Amino acid sequence: MNPDEVKDRTYILLEREKPKSLTVQQICSKLGFEDEVGVTISLGKLEIEKKVIEDDYQKIYREDGGVILLPKFRIATESEFK
Repeated sequence: MNPDEVKDRTYILLEREKPKSLTVQQICSKLGFEDEVGVTISLGKLEIEKKVIEDDYQKIYREDGGVILLPKFRIATESEFK
């Protein structure tokens, strides 16, 4: 996925599991992206290794040295759906 082709949007992941139990690969999979193609993931308070916000995109530095570049993303809170 070319970052220039990514539209400005916020992905909302509806997930019953605790966010900390989700891996970057699982999140990308739920969004319909393969992890190496990626969407960069802004998970609010959820910490991801070496998370760096750059402009409207976020880079996730993978353990294998790869980089995932994603549009803004967040996990919706339970209170938003009550």
